[in-house]
Amino acid sequence: MEQINEQLGIPLNCIFPVKNYSEEINLNNNIDSLILTTLRDIIISGEEFMNNKMNQS
Repeated sequence: MEQINEQLGIPLNCIFPVKNYSEEINLNNNIDSLILTTLRDIIISGEEFMNNKMNQS
């Protein structure tokens, strides 16, 4: 995460690491809850971005 932050200039609080499920069959509740939390945070960030854009118009 720090490497991406330094190379691309993306703030650490905007980097959401997740696990790729493409090869997994079994689910893991601990990992699933982290991914769902990340998805929620991404949606909230997108909603805030859109609200800011609408307020600027």
